Amino acid sequence: MGSTIPTKRALTAGLAVLVAAGALGTGIALAAGMHQASSKVTVGVKHTSLGSILYAGPKHLTVYMYTKDHGTKTACTGECAKFWPAVTTAGNPTPGPGTVAVDLGTAKQRGGVTQVTYKGHLLYYYAADKSSSSTAGQAFDNTWYALSGSGAKITKSTSSGSTTTTKTPSPSGGWA
Repeated sequence: MGSTIPTKRALTAGLAVLVAAGALGTGIALAAGMHQASSKVTVGVKHTSLGSILYAGPKHLTVYMYTKDHGTKTACTGECAKFWPAVTTAGNPTPGPGTVAVDLGTAKQRGGVTQVTYKGHLLYYYAADKSSSSTAGQAFDNTWYALSGSGAKITKSTSSGSTTTTKTPSPSGGWA
């Protein structure tokens, strides 16, 4: 019969395809370095080849400060934010080993995103850092630096020289 009414089986199959596509899209976004806001992101101190530095999140990923930021407003937007996603939270950040609550804070950014701060520095991940031991963003373009537990900028370079991105910042603060 030439009926155009979808069958229950066809609707179920269509729904399964949509769910799978949504899951695939989420996986791609996470693989591209997008970090989703956590209800309570933890910021602590870990020991690396750079010395004792800050980490955030359940994977203990290295966090960085951006020297072009002014106060609590990010200078890293657009293409820059794809490579350097903000450490965000949907609640108050939690102090981990080596940090104390009074040093942690938050700052509202465009779009209502709540970015985590440490001793006044906005915190960012580097998309190429995939493990807790990675510090590939250290001293990138002489503007991105890991922070010590005291909140001081770490100026030591990584011994591996493993920075692989070829993107460069434009004069407007974006990425070319």
